[in-house]
Amino acid sequence: MGVKQRSVVKVLLLSIVTFGLYWLYVTHQYHTEFAEESKLNPGFSPVVRTVMLFIPLANIYALWLFYQDVETLTGESGVKHFVLSLVFIGYYMAIGALNDYAA
Repeated sequence: MGVKQRSVVKVLLLSIVTFGLYWLYVTHQYHTEFAEESKLNPGFSPVVRTVMLFIPLANIYALWLFYQDVETLTGESGVKHFVLSLVFIGYYMAIGALNDYAA
């Protein structure tokens, strides 16, 4: 099925309105889509990666894995997105990169 295109603005606004719950939903959807990608290691559980987001320190590792998957699919630096995610920008840049990949 592959990675779907998503509106960066919609994800940002709904994440704010729902106090981050929509962000968790979209991130889980990406994990599910990544599990189906042939370019990525299929040996992970999308549910486990999403649950890791609730565990201190494990959430940092889960985000690192997310951005490494983005890098593998798009060719854009996962480290750049990870560092920028510390100020809440990197995730939305990653969505833009994934939209380009999905197009």
